[in-house]
Amino acid sequence: MNPPFADHDVVPWTPHAIPTIGAYCNICRWTGPEFGSAPHPEGNHCGGCGSIARERFLHQAWIEHWKPMEWAEVVETSPRLGADYRQLMVRRLRYRGSDYDGRAHQADVRIDLQDIDLPDNSLDVLLTSHVLEHVPDTRAALDEIHRVLAPGGIAVIQVPLVEPHTIEPTTPEFHGDDTPVFWRFGWDLGDLLTEAGFDVRVNVTESMADALE
Repeated sequence: MNPPFADHDVVPWTPHAIPTIGAYCNICRWTGPEFGSAPHPEGNHCGGCGSIARERFLHQAWIEHWKPMEWAEVVETSPRLGADYRQLMVRRLRYRGSDYDGRAHQADVRIDLQDIDLPDNSLDVLLTSHVLEHVPDTRAALDEIHRVLAPGGIAVIQVPLVEPHTIEPTTPEFHGDDTPVFWRFGWDLGDLLTEAGFDVRVNVTESMADALE
């Protein structure tokens, strides 16, 4: 098994051979017989970097749908992975991690998605995983994300899709910390993205695609 981030030149889109058996991490390139913990978006822990399934899915969606470039301006909201991961990202990207209140995640800057303190057209990539459901004003956040993205940029917005249509929680809801959930998103989130000016492409797991079909 290879240690996490052993290849100092690794970037997510560097061509490489992917093993056909066992487990493979597309973030740190760890390989092993299987991922640890239960097969769940919050599980399937990588034995190298500790990434979970939804983090690897976020990276795959980013690389599949955006023409990569070195030194792109990238902001990731509430990155769960630690210093090794951030150092990997800054080797080839102008990468910054953000956290709204600086409590749950290590970050370089503080960004409120409803009022992003960045100039227009200043980001090539925004990565935001399981954050939007904790933002009170979804429309304001989407308008702000669209404003700060440069032409040709991409926002990879990952949320739990738990309802047919977006609703407010009927009882107080929290996801592992004291940050309240304001929205239980449904498929109509795509309509809000379109209204904000985005071209929308939805990525789901194979099991969800099968269920939808």
